[in-house]
Amino acid sequence: MAKIGYIMAAAHYDKLEEDRQWMQEYGCVKIVVENDADEKSRQLWKQLMIALERGDELVISKGSVMMTNPNELSEPATGFYCGNDSNAKDAVREILHDFGWTETFDMGDISMSRYTEMLGAFWVPVFGQLNTMHWGFRLVR
Repeated sequence: MAKIGYIMAAAHYDKLEEDRQWMQEYGCVKIVVENDADEKSRQLWKQLMIALERGDELVISKGSVMMTNPNELSEPATGFYCGNDSNAKDAVREILHDFGWTETFDMGDISMSRYTEMLGAFWVPVFGQLNTMHWGFRLVR
């Protein structure tokens, strides 16, 4: 079982070396850095997904401090998740709550991941305009 790191290095992102160091200290044996110019094809991401073996741990860049510190926002954001394994979804919900997410939303089965992935793609252009990752999505009901 190996820890593999992945960083999407946007043009205005100034925490690349900090993220790389954090991943090394966390024990990542490999760190993949992809530039935002490759966002459409994400070739390295696809290669990484194919190369992962059962039991490997994928470590994503701390590029968004909102993931691990959502309470830094002035209002609660919603943490969306989905999947086919109810035990895994329970674990993800608990992890989100441990990080400080007070609002989470179960999107359903894994087929809903295409929609949560679209939220991830939304981050790149917004970051490009705001030059900060201190923002989030909120489901208002």
